[in-house]
Amino acid sequence: MLRGASSHADIARMRARGVVAFLRRRVDLRAERGWSLAEMLTAVSIASVVLGSATAMLASMVNVNTKSERQLEAQDKARSAIDAVAAQLRSAIGPAGSHPIYSPAGNSTSPTTNLVFYAPDPSASTTNNPRGLQWVRYCLDYANVSNETLWKQTGPYDLSQSAPPSTTSCPSSAAGWTTRNALATNVVNRASTGTNCLDVPTSSRDPFKPSVDASGTIRDMRICLIVQGEPTRKETVITSSVDFRNAKSAPIASLSCRAQNGHGICDASGSSDPDGEALAFKWKYQCCSPGYTGGDTTWETGETNYLFDKGGLTSGQTYKFWVQVTDASALSTTSSQTLTMP
Repeated sequence: MLRGASSHADIARMRARGVVAFLRRRVDLRAERGWSLAEMLTAVSIASVVLGSATAMLASMVNVNTKSERQLEAQDKARSAIDAVAAQLRSAIGPAGSHPIYSPAGNSTSPTTNLVFYAPDPSASTTNNPRGLQWVRYCLDYANVSNETLWKQTGPYDLSQSAPPSTTSCPSSAAGWTTRNALATNVVNRASTGTNCLDVPTSSRDPFKPSVDASGTIRDMRICLIVQGEPTRKETVITSSVDFRNAKSAPIASLSCRAQNGHGICDASGSSDPDGEALAFKWKYQCCSPGYTGGDTTWETGETNYLFDKGGLTSGQTYKFWVQVTDASALSTTSSQTLTMP
């Protein structure tokens, strides 16, 4: 009996093991068959959503980063451009008797888009150019106010030139300008709205603003560039102020004239020089109003004092008297006054 019972138990265990083995084989066979079509479609859909979201996020990050890089690049170029202008302006020096700045002219304090001056050039010919100078021009091309360009141009100089090559366009293609380079883009100085150049009036955002002393001599130049590398970014204002270390002030001419017994008597003793240099005087006169086309139109020979006395003038006629005051640096200022003879 015991042996038979043991046999039955063994048989049950063997059957149970067979069922388990059979089930395991079914599972293994199912695993070998892979996913069903429905499962695959579900997995692909989920992966597409996740991948699409990740791609959109990555594209957004790249776009933001690209815009930031464009803005920073525009700012860096503007700063480099201002540094280049400032460095040359500090070394600017004019021909003997001339201010380093050709344009804007003295007495001007209005902002401008065009700056022309003389600067030393180590490679310049010294024939009729003893100081080895060249023309240097910086100008703003604002044809497209949302993307203006600051240009630099240079050209040779000699004493026979009374003016630089043409500056009617920016940049100019006129003969005489031998180089031109775009220094900064994405400038928006002339845009109608937006940030202003700090102390420059709202009505003008031009990049160059001179200031003058009591004699009307330009003593320094403020440079201001407003840049916007990306339309969605806030404008950036970059400025610098440059003093002209080689600039001397022109003398201040003071003139007072009176009529007496057919004489025009003029006194320029009130003239002065801001740099304290000695002054020399020249005189001339013309007749008559209107036009002042008669009389002596040339500077009077031998009249170098601060006093001038011209006799033999006609009663009832109006004359015009000029004095030119020149300092030891060959800078000069001219003043005039009209006088009617009694």
